[in-house]
Amino acid sequence: MKNFSKKIVPYVQFRNYLPYAKGLLVQKELTKSTSSNSHLNVVLLLQHPPTYTAGRRTKGTIDTEGVRLRNLGADYFEVNFFFFCF
Repeated sequence: MKNFSKKIVPYVQFRNYLPYAKGLLVQKELTKSTSSNSHLNVVLLLQHPPTYTAGRRTKGTIDTEGVRLRNLGADYFEVNFFFFCF
């Protein structure tokens, strides 16, 4: 079993809903600082409005399922492991 030391992990808490696209931009900015090794680990505490993401298996459904869900008031994004399409 690993010995986990007691570490304080900084976090950022967004008190209001944060749209998925804006949360994604925050993550991307944190990822940029990660690649420069001048970062701390950070936990993001946030909540999105109703949002659906479609992965690789459902790619290409933005014109059908995406439209249907947006008409219901939800955001819809096609995503895969590294690339995001909105």
